[in-house]
Amino acid sequence: AAAGLIGWPAGTGLPAGCGGNVTIGLIDTAINPAHAAFSKGRVEVLRLSDDGVAESGRQHGTAVAALLVGGADSRTPGLLPHARL
Repeated sequence: AAAGLIGWPAGTGLPAGCGGNVTIGLIDTAINPAHAAFSKGRVEVLRLSDDGVAESGRQHGTAVAALLVGGADSRTPGLLPHARL
């Protein structure tokens, strides 16, 4: 449904002109890399703050990441499911 809302090409997972080797950088709250949407393991989390600082909540960052790279066969398929995040 999300792809249709923005006119994304049906069935490709990638817009015209984008290759399959896409890497996306995301700055947001924490992400739950164990979420089922990321079962293909193309999510790398880098925490850029001091280990003494508490981690932020994971809900928002996980939701945004799933919109971008969630697996095509998951409950939250992303717009670029084959991309790396």
